[in-house]
Amino acid sequence: MFECYIKTYLLLIDFLAGELNLARQVRKFDASTIRGSRPLMVESGNRTRVSRWLGWMDEIIA
Repeated sequence: MFECYIKTYLLLIDFLAGELNLARQVRKFDASTIRGSRPLMVESGNRTRVSRWLGWMDEIIA
Protein backbone atom coordinates (compact mmCIF):
# COMPACT_ATOMS: atom_id res chain seq x y z
CA MET A 1 0.00 0.00 0.00
CA PHE A 2 2.81 2.37 0.87
CA GLU A 3 4.42 1.60 -2.50
CA CYS A 4 1.22 2.75 -4.24
CA TYR A 5 1.37 6.09 -2.42
CA ILE A 6 4.99 6.64 -3.45
CA LYS A 7 4.29 5.65 -7.06
CA THR A 8 1.27 7.97 -7.22
CA TYR A 9 3.26 10.85 -5.73
CA LEU A 10 6.12 10.36 -8.22
CA LEU A 11 3.68 10.15 -11.12
CA LEU A 12 2.02 13.35 -10.01
CA ILE A 13 5.39 15.11 -9.83
CA ASP A 14 6.29 13.79 -13.31
CA PHE A 15 2.97 14.96 -14.72
CA LEU A 16 3.19 18.43 -13.17
CA ALA A 17 6.81 18.87 -14.23
CA GLY A 18 5.80 18.00 -17.77
CA GLU A 19 2.96 20.52 -17.68
CA LEU A 20 5.34 23.23 -16.45
CA ASN A 21 7.84 22.38 -19.18
CA LEU A 22 5.07 22.51 -21.79
CA ALA A 23 3.96 25.94 -20.56
CA ARG A 24 7.55 27.22 -20.78
CA GLN A 25 8.01 25.90 -24.30
CA VAL A 26 4.72 27.33 -25.55
CA ARG A 27 5.54 30.71 -23.99
CA LYS A 28 8.75 30.87 -26.09
CA PHE A 29 6.74 30.98 -29.32
CA ASP A 30 5.24 34.19 -30.62
CA ALA A 31 2.19 34.44 -32.91
CA SER A 32 4.25 33.98 -36.09
CA THR A 33 5.83 30.68 -35.02
CA ILE A 34 2.72 29.11 -33.44
CA ARG A 35 1.75 27.79 -36.90
CA GLY A 36 5.03 25.86 -37.14
CA SER A 37 5.53 22.17 -36.43
CA ARG A 38 7.23 22.58 -33.05
CA PRO A 39 4.09 23.20 -30.94
CA LEU A 40 2.54 20.05 -32.45
CA MET A 41 5.57 18.04 -31.37
CA VAL A 42 5.27 19.49 -27.86
CA GLU A 43 1.57 18.69 -27.82
CA SER A 44 2.12 15.09 -28.92
CA GLY A 45 4.80 14.65 -26.24
CA ASN A 46 2.38 15.92 -23.63
CA ARG A 47 -0.32 13.55 -24.87
CA THR A 48 2.16 10.65 -24.57
CA ARG A 49 2.96 11.66 -21.00
CA VAL A 50 -0.73 11.81 -20.09
CA SER A 51 -1.44 8.38 -21.61
CA ARG A 52 1.59 6.94 -19.77
CA TRP A 53 0.34 8.49 -16.52
CA LEU A 54 -3.14 7.03 -17.03
CA GLY A 55 -1.63 3.62 -17.78
CA TRP A 56 0.32 3.69 -14.53
CA MET A 57 -2.79 4.75 -12.63
CA ASP A 58 -4.57 1.68 -14.06
CA GLU A 59 -1.71 -0.46 -12.72
CA ILE A 60 -2.01 1.11 -9.27
CA ILE A 61 -5.79 0.64 -9.13
CA ALA A 62 -5.57 -3.00 -10.31
